[in-house]
Amino acid sequence: MNEDIIENIRKYVEESGIPLEIDTSSKLKEYGWEIRNQSYYFDEDLMKPRTVDIHAAKLELLKNNTLIDRFLTTLIIECKTSDKPWLFYTEKYEDEEDHLVGYISWLKTIKMPSYIHLFKKHELYIGNFSHYFWHKNERISVIGDVMHKGKDMLYEAACQVTKALNYDRNKLLELAPKMSLKPYAIFYPIIVFSGKMFEIRKERAELDIEEIKYISYNFSGVVKEKESFLIEIVHEDYFDEYLSVLNREYSSTLKQLETKL
Repeated sequence: MNEDIIENIRKYVEESGIPLEIDTSSKLKEYGWEIRNQSYYFDEDLMKPRTVDIHAAKLELLKNNTLIDRFLTTLIIECKTSDKPWLFYTEKYEDEEDHLVGYISWLKTIKMPSYIHLFKKHELYIGNFSHYFWHKNERISVIGDVMHKGKDMLYEAACQVTKALNYDRNKLLELAPKMSLKPYAIFYPIIVFSGKMFEIRKERAELDIEEIKYISYNFSGVVKEKESFLIEIVHEDYFDEYLSVLNREYSSTLKQLETKL
């Protein structure tokens, strides 16, 4: 009898995505991120508290900056496991200013010649080339789908990371007026996925289908502000390399904040 119960528990846990969450948390800790599992946020659509799988953060104090006193980077992560392939339909964009380049919150509006202000008041483009920022040779998914749907894990995860990010951002914005110097905050919405991922492109009359490990997914409309978010979809096999790139991105941005402002 106990063996049956244990086997049922094993099956439940394996299908739940919890082992993926544990592995993802361990890798984040190895790269120096402070993490919270099952992190609280309030869902204003459902009007009830919920949790997002992982909240990871790095905070650096800026000693020589007269405008900004700290640099905060936050990763809002959902972990999903599925035997149903995730499909991402992409287009190639020619005009970088027509599309979002990620979600960056700067909690004080000031004009700086070393930065290019794009889109809404909380979104800024930092003028250095990296994986996080848009460049015209890259493809971004505009449509995400789950093969043989049933429960749409992709949509559910996208809703959770964007709602949790918006909750976190708004809490920080509430605190900002009380601070003498303001923080510079960057938020990354991320979905770590265990399963098959495919990019689908329509090249002339034919479909070009390729298995992938990483893609950026443009998702919008679930928060009250109706903002768009560029969600990073990262396969579990690529996550270690992704964190290496992310740490270089963090160091590069920190260096700019320390030397340019």
